[in-house]
Amino acid sequence: MRIAGVGILFFTGSLAWGQQAISVRAGLVHHVEGNASIDGTPVRVDKSKFATVKEGSTFTTGDGKAEVLLAPGVFMRMDANSSVKMISGLLTDTRIELTKGSALVEALEMGKENRVRLNIGNSVSNIVKPGLYAFDAANGSVRVFDGKLEVNVDQQTLELGRGREVFVAQTLAASKFPTKTTSALYDWSKTRSAMIAYANIGAARSLNTSGYRITNSLWAYYPAYGMVTFLPRNGYLRSPFGWSWYSPGSVWQYYAGNQGSANGGSGGGSSSASSGNWGGWGSRGGGGGYSGGGSYSGDGGFSRSSAMSSAPAASSAPAASAAPAAQSAPGGGRGR
Repeated sequence: MRIAGVGILFFTGSLAWGQQAISVRAGLVHHVEGNASIDGTPVRVDKSKFATVKEGSTFTTGDGKAEVLLAPGVFMRMDANSSVKMISGLLTDTRIELTKGSALVEALEMGKENRVRLNIGNSVSNIVKPGLYAFDAANGSVRVFDGKLEVNVDQQTLELGRGREVFVAQTLAASKFPTKTTSALYDWSKTRSAMIAYANIGAARSLNTSGYRITNSLWAYYPAYGMVTFLPRNGYLRSPFGWSWYSPGSVWQYYAGNQGSANGGSGGGSSSASSGNWGGWGSRGGGGGYSGGGSYSGDGGFSRSSAMSSAPAASSAPAASAAPAAQSAPGGGRGR
């Protein structure tokens, strides 16, 4: 099937792309800093080559951090010296056990057919709404920076909202915590979220240019940045960190408010993804893949390899009738 010179591939189990098949399951190891392993075997992420944590396997970080993709729009970021066991990798029933260390989960979207649960000991935390959640196996703490979570321990259920935490090894009672007090894992996660949000802009425009419309939210590989990004089915989303995430049909709003140079602003070069190829997978309801075509230039000279000591300041939420405010790209102005 050809649409505007673009190859479209629909799939239900996996997407054949290049030399690699991408599983339509949770557990794809998207990014590793330092060293990490699956069941003792070292993991290396090299451009479009990603490992997957299969059911029953344990993923462990060493002296660095790692990012694992769960259901579409749900990222799990692990601190150094942490371990998780994949209990179920189904997108409709994703279950993970944090056995050591700490992890932070950013959920941009929670589809009705998606369920994500994280266990610590005999506790089960069920993510109810999009938000930002922190888990620590050492002290058994579960924190909600934003969103809504249900914690179950010994047939008792506690609902946690923004700014609340619980220690699952103690009496199941919620207490407040200072949401402005962050950690190195939180700050790293914010930077990672910003980088992937910029990839979303390029991927959304590339697909929009092709004339093809996605019917389900999905993960998408964008080779210009060598990373996977998330594409919502329609509209746009605002992440817990403040970044905007656009669907192919709404990405024009980013460019509508963008008056920067097509070659990037002062201090930053341009980023070009002409005739790029990327694949989408993990779509709720079957999904689709897309490759080739379209072009994308600009967005302020963003480089996925550049060292970023801090994430850009989050843009403020737009008025209901206004287009989303465009994010400032690291390293220069935004291109059209």
